[in-house]
Amino acid sequence: DGRDNDGDGLTDEGFPDADLDGTADCVDVETCDGRDNDGDGSADEGFPDADLDGTADCVDVETCDGRDNDGDGSADEGLTCTYTLLGPDLVNGPCPDDDMSVWLDGALLFRDANGSAGCVAPITFNGTPGQSLYAEAYDTFGICRSMTDVFIRNDATGATQLLMAGADYGCGFPASSAAFWWATAPIPASFP
Repeated sequence: DGRDNDGDGLTDEGFPDADLDGTADCVDVETCDGRDNDGDGSADEGFPDADLDGTADCVDVETCDGRDNDGDGSADEGLTCTYTLLGPDLVNGPCPDDDMSVWLDGALLFRDANGSAGCVAPITFNGTPGQSLYAEAYDTFGICRSMTDVFIRNDATGATQLLMAGADYGCGFPASSAAFWWATAPIPASFP
């Protein structure tokens, strides 16, 4: 009951005290500290858990998973995470000569100068949510041209979402003309 019933200067001695804080579980209250204060087998129950991982926001730490782990309204803040761009290829029939370039906050991340035979492979890089990605592609050969959608994957979780929508330029271009596509988007703060 939280009182010294037998007058020995001790309160609730002999009763369980799961968190060893000197207060018996039967009168202890849960505080957000990562411990089971009240001896019911659960830690920090009743406190917010934004990412629903079973760890209260007050003691949770941010991880690269595209979710707000610590309940501060931001996902992956202050972390450098690994991402992969998927599907950035300029498709023009057999893809004989594609050029694809990607910049991260103005710094060149990838360039497929003069293209390779075929389309651009996935591009893996480190970044933080909110950083700006700019991509462009052009081709000087072929008749029909289109740029496929560009997707971004959070490599820590495998979650993928559309980052930049592609475009279809149609057919009938002379071989000497160039088709040009560009788009910009931030690294998403969260992934579905």
